[in-house]
Amino acid sequence: MHAGRIKAGYVSNGVPIATPTLIFSANDEAVVTTLSEEFGGCVDRCGLTGEHRVITDTSEVVLQLENPDSVEARMIILQRAGRPHKPDISIRGRIDGFESLGVFLYKTTGWSLVPEMQNIQEELATLRAKGAQLSIRLSLGEVLLPTAKYLRPFVEVLPQ
Repeated sequence: MHAGRIKAGYVSNGVPIATPTLIFSANDEAVVTTLSEEFGGCVDRCGLTGEHRVITDTSEVVLQLENPDSVEARMIILQRAGRPHKPDISIRGRIDGFESLGVFLYKTTGWSLVPEMQNIQEELATLRAKGAQLSIRLSLGEVLLPTAKYLRPFVEVLPQ
C-alpha cells in the first residue's frame, strides 16, 4: 500500500465530496478488508463514518472523516495502515473568519505553524480580509512524531 493522503473537497477524479476524505491506494482486496475492519471499530474515537468505498479505476480506498479537526486521529489511521511516512494534507478553503493563517490551520487541522513561519501570518492577513481562497499543502514528514505539533505549509492564493 502506498502512503495515505488526505484531501478536502474533491477526490482524485474531481468528484466533489461533503467532508474531508482520507484516501489510500489499495493493491488488493485484502488491504481493503483490513482497512474496513480497522476503521469500522473506531468510528467514535477517530471521527470516521466507518464507511469506505473503492474507486475501481484508481484502486483507491476512500474513507470520509466526520471530524476534520482530528489530525491525531488521522495519524493513528496512517500508522495502522502500516505506512506512517510523509503523508500530505491538502486544505482548500476560504480563510475569512480567522484572525490569521495560523489560527486557520489550527482550527482546520489541530496543528500549528512551525515557529520560523509565524511571519507568514501578517503577509496573509490582508488576503484574509479580502476573503481570499487559499490552497494549502501541508507536508507532515517528521511531525508524525506524537510530540510534534507543527506544520510547514505551502500556501497558494487561488483565483477569486
